[in-house]
Amino acid sequence: MVYDGIADDTLTQSWPMPAAMADVFERQDVDGATQQLLQHEVHGLEQALDNLLTAPARRRFSYALATERLKTEVVRHMGGPNAGNAFVFWNRTRREVAWAPYGLLGFLPKVFAPFLDPDVFDFLMSLPVALVLDRQFQVEALSRAYPASVTVPFELQHDDAEDARYARSVATDLARMVVLKPSPFVRRRYVLPRAAAAWLKGRVAPVWFMPLIVWLQQVSAVSDGRDPI
Repeated sequence: MVYDGIADDTLTQSWPMPAAMADVFERQDVDGATQQLLQHEVHGLEQALDNLLTAPARRRFSYALATERLKTEVVRHMGGPNAGNAFVFWNRTRREVAWAPYGLLGFLPKVFAPFLDPDVFDFLMSLPVALVLDRQFQVEALSRAYPASVTVPFELQHDDAEDARYARSVATDLARMVVLKPSPFVRRRYVLPRAAAAWLKGRVAPVWFMPLIVWLQQVSAVSDGRDPI
């Protein structure tokens, strides 16, 4: 049995979402929200894609196509008390993060996700974005519920030695992936030097780099009938 905190960061800390993104969702600015989502933490993405993707893939996965597809989904979530949270939950949390408790941990008899309890979820999703945007909602709630434990620090989010080990593991897996399962979408001569640099420096490549390549590998695997895993 295991407890998993899936959706905690989205529901109690607003993902964490930049104030500018929360603002455009609050104003129901569909175009603004779409651009904020596409550009969040991926500065220079378009230039990187020019280098990462093969020419046919670059034409196929265009910025215009991404904008059109994303805008269709953004519209569905507008109008709620925290539209940005709703978008992130039903897309990022449901489509990506859920693989951890219900995929990787799926072999366990019971996986409890307290934040997905219907009453808890409905309450947290109904909160105005202003209550959670400063990332203090969870801290204040825990402090009130357990006042005797307020001096206990939260877990450290980063450990330099562990981060370096993780970076080298990711770099090794990435290099192995593009060599053993080549994709028609990815230029290996762009990926392999960056995987080597990440391994040598002990630092993970930009946040979008690994998920994007994994996704492209899966797309190419599905398209030719192979098992994407």
